[in-house]
Amino acid sequence: MYKTTLVLLTALLFFSGQSNAQKNDYVYYDSLTYKLYMEKDYKQLIKKGKEALHSGFDYYYLRMRIGIAYYNQKKYRLAAPHFKKALSFSDNDIVKEYLYYSYIWGGEPLMAERLINDMSNALKDKLRLGKSGVLATSVDMAYLIRAEDFPDDLDFPSLDPGTQIIPENFFNMSAGMSHKLGKGASMSHMLTYLHKGNDKYSYDPDYYPAPNDPYYPFNNNFNTNQFQYYLASAISLGRSWNLIFGGHIATVAVPEYNYYETMFRGQLQYRYSQSSSWDFDYALSGSILKNFGRASIEGEFAIMSMNDVFIMQPSGILRLYPLGNLNLYTQSRFSYSIKDNSGTFFQEQKLGFKALKHLWLEGTYFSGGVSGFTLDNNAMFYNGLEEINSMAGGKLIIPTNTKFSLSMGYQFRKMTNYFYTNDDINLKSNNLELNYSLFFITLLWTL
Repeated sequence: MYKTTLVLLTALLFFSGQSNAQKNDYVYYDSLTYKLYMEKDYKQLIKKGKEALHSGFDYYYLRMRIGIAYYNQKKYRLAAPHFKKALSFSDNDIVKEYLYYSYIWGGEPLMAERLINDMSNALKDKLRLGKSGVLATSVDMAYLIRAEDFPDDLDFPSLDPGTQIIPENFFNMSAGMSHKLGKGASMSHMLTYLHKGNDKYSYDPDYYPAPNDPYYPFNNNFNTNQFQYYLASAISLGRSWNLIFGGHIATVAVPEYNYYETMFRGQLQYRYSQSSSWDFDYALSGSILKNFGRASIEGEFAIMSMNDVFIMQPSGILRLYPLGNLNLYTQSRFSYSIKDNSGTFFQEQKLGFKALKHLWLEGTYFSGGVSGFTLDNNAMFYNGLEEINSMAGGKLIIPTNTKFSLSMGYQFRKMTNYFYTNDDINLKSNNLELNYSLFFITLLWTL
């Protein structure tokens, strides 16, 4: 009996001591983090706040203090998880406002849209969140020009009939719009018109009736017109998971020249008439994206048909935000194009940073030696026969205010063209490496 009583008293004193110690630790961390918060010592507040979390203390005010400390340091992607946890302790407009701006300025617009549905009308009015379903509209223009002339007298490699189409320039204009699509989802549309000027070199002795015909074997007026429609939907799955679907279709008007014989003043001459045929290319993709504090990872898979060739393209994309916001970011894309039982690896690297209060700079480099591929969930659609060896350039991003931004830039491209036989597009030769300059401007605004 005595031993039993002694054991019970010892256990009681132990647990009582533990309880008092835990109580003392709670008071210590709560008063310390409050003191650091009032002193605006955010670095030390974050350190001690994490220490408290690791010690098993987790409550509304602690999460709010840590979140505000990150927020005031403009580390929005690191602040968001703490505000989200604080919201689970207390559902109120203060934490929702902090969380909304953390998502917006941290580059997670879908999570911000998902949060709007749970806001009070008073908070929506305060943040001036209108009832319009339109999120953003844009206009994009681009002009590409070949950097050097090329001689007309090509030596074709074989007697097999075929063609070699070399882009000389193109003009591109796009109009886009994105809008809400239910809770935590958005949809984007884009219409594009592309006028492409080409030089066409042809070899077909049966088709061209006379070697001295002025259109044999060169046509520097082989212009194509392409009309494109892009549709994409992004869905927030919660917990910083996004699901993205994209589709792109292009209809290309390709000129056709029909040669015929005619008599003029008693002499046989050769004329041609022009018509157009229509080609259709498409691409479909799906991807899943996960956002972390300083990074996001995305896996993407696309299938496409370009120039009558079926292509599969798996990709992995890693984005890094070293400062926890959009003032410095990198993107690394690694893709593999699979067609005709062969594959080509290509990659794209981006680096962007805030240079001035209203100026961001972004540089891009692409390498691969690939034709027929897409980028950015099919938003960028490359369906030319030429292979793109590399693209390097940069752009200026100027957010003039919260509703409007302007981007303009330059890109240098190295591309290779081939002579393709009429019977088999995989039989190519006479590779020509040419340089191109691309200039573009984009206007983006929200309503």
